[in-house]
Amino acid sequence: MPDAKAALAKLPSIAGDSAAYQYAGIYASWGQSAEALRWLQQAYRLHDPGLLEIRADHLLDPIRSTPEYKNLELAMDFPP
Repeated sequence: MPDAKAALAKLPSIAGDSAAYQYAGIYASWGQSAEALRWLQQAYRLHDPGLLEIRADHLLDPIRSTPEYKNLELAMDFPP
């Protein structure tokens, strides 16, 4: 995991906030819910196209039951 953390630390200098959705998935899969939700909110504010995958992305499974995730999904107003 140290290599993964080092690689992630470099990513913002390359992709900036444009990878917000991807950061959320990484942090969620690492069990860092607060950081994952923070990046997911940022992805929402930026209209990140990755959000189209939010319902199918298994990396987000660890945070799906949180109120913050549920509220974000409601705000996105997906069809039933």
